[in-house]
Amino acid sequence: MKHIWLPSAIIIIGGAAGVIWWMNHPSQSPKTASTSDVNQTTVKSTDTAQVPAVPKPPTSRVTPAPQAAPVKPPQQPALQPAHTARSVPELLQRFRAARGKQILFGQQHATDEAISTTANHHKTSDVKKMTGQYPAVFGFDVSESPVEPDRSTAENGKALAAAFRQAANLGAVVTLTDHWTNPITGGDARDTRRVPVRRLLDGGDLNHRLRNRLDIVATAANHARRDDNSSIPIIYRPLHENTGDWFWWGKGHMSPVEYRQLWQYMVNYLRQRTDNIAFAYSPNGHFGGHDHPDEVYLEAYPGDNYVDILGYDAYQSSSDISDAEWTKRTVRDLATVNQLAAQHGKVAAYCEFGLNEERVIQPRHNKNTRFFAPLIQAIQADPQARQIAYMMTWANWGIDESGQFQAYTPYPGHEMEADFRQFAGRVMLSPVKQ
Repeated sequence: MKHIWLPSAIIIIGGAAGVIWWMNHPSQSPKTASTSDVNQTTVKSTDTAQVPAVPKPPTSRVTPAPQAAPVKPPQQPALQPAHTARSVPELLQRFRAARGKQILFGQQHATDEAISTTANHHKTSDVKKMTGQYPAVFGFDVSESPVEPDRSTAENGKALAAAFRQAANLGAVVTLTDHWTNPITGGDARDTRRVPVRRLLDGGDLNHRLRNRLDIVATAANHARRDDNSSIPIIYRPLHENTGDWFWWGKGHMSPVEYRQLWQYMVNYLRQRTDNIAFAYSPNGHFGGHDHPDEVYLEAYPGDNYVDILGYDAYQSSSDISDAEWTKRTVRDLATVNQLAAQHGKVAAYCEFGLNEERVIQPRHNKNTRFFAPLIQAIQADPQARQIAYMMTWANWGIDESGQFQAYTPYPGHEMEADFRQFAGRVMLSPVKQ
């Protein structure tokens, strides 16, 4: 360290690190200066001695360590579309892969029943009119068009298969329900006069009627092929809503033992004839009033070897319960169904939902114009309920046979259209653009 007194009574002290302190007269405050400040000043001592210039500190040659690139999370593989599955196992696997990530939306008679009058390539869909896309699940019924009573079993099966092919081409998964007429009386499915199951099984006098029914289903499944001849797997949902009492196979009209016997017979019969059917067991809700809702759901359960999908049906049909409370109970039930599906190694689905009976959608003056969006928001907010594979509503019949108006989705210009469009933005519609 060196110091020299200058005429200005300032002493310069040069440190080894190249820092210089300007020491003023005791009446002044000290300050620091950079080396460059000093080097730019010519300094002379009282005895004319030359003050050596203070060298600049060497420029650092240390190269800063490179910043580590941010670690990107592993990219999740893209979900494979369910409608392109070529077998039942592949369809179920794609449902499992999408669990908690997306929910498909479906509708019964998705393109042949609508309030909209303008058809698109002979296909009418209120959902497409509102959203620009078809539903991602199309529903059909063994008792309804394109099945006709004056056709043969083979003809009806092939007619269904042709409709299935069109659905798959439009980007939809195919489901088939069966509102089977009472096999004793010939009345519709709501004719609840008792049908002893033993009469439907092998050796029973009504067995041929059951076989004829199932042959339509088997024929449809075997002929359900795309243009490239690949199979279109079918979700078959017979004997649904068995926890209710409005169908002849329902609670109070058929014991749980009889129900299981009939279901197992049907599955065995069909599996001997086709491998292209997934079977959906779909009781009706709500279960929340019971201490053990899982026991209610499983009371007539046919067994894991006879079921692929654990379904659930529930409509808001009453003005006596608020939509908010109904939604809360429904989400709770869906969580129960999904937990059971996980325990049994099955896929969970909301097979029928919507506004029904006194709450069915009317052209105007509906009690609540916001039903769909709050429902899907509540489902997706629940970590269990959100894992359902799909949710499907019923057909937009318009004026039915009794002269009553029935719609299960809004349609263009309807007072609930904005609500449905918000709902549609949170579910998966058909990815096929037409």
